Amino acid sequence: MTTSEPASRSDAELAEALAGARTMLESDGFEAGWDVDPAGGVHFTVRPGSAECQDCLVPKPVMAAIIGDALSGTPWSLAEITLPGDAAE
Repeated sequence: MTTSEPASRSDAELAEALAGARTMLESDGFEAGWDVDPAGGVHFTVRPGSAECQDCLVPKPVMAAIIGDALSGTPWSLAEITLPGDAAE
């Protein structure tokens, strides 16, 4: 899911760091994806998947804290979060 991260940073390590958040979202019917920018910033995207309730997600600041905590102690940092309702704003 990453496209431009340095070779020293493994896709598997990033996927492992984000596994808990991804599993949580998938259990609620959402899908998670991410891209990494050249500076190591993670652009995390939540898509509706089978979930019918976009308002069922935690607020964006809470999601940012969850992803930020997941990335703590890794070479990556959270750059941006996109939630399903963001396009309508």
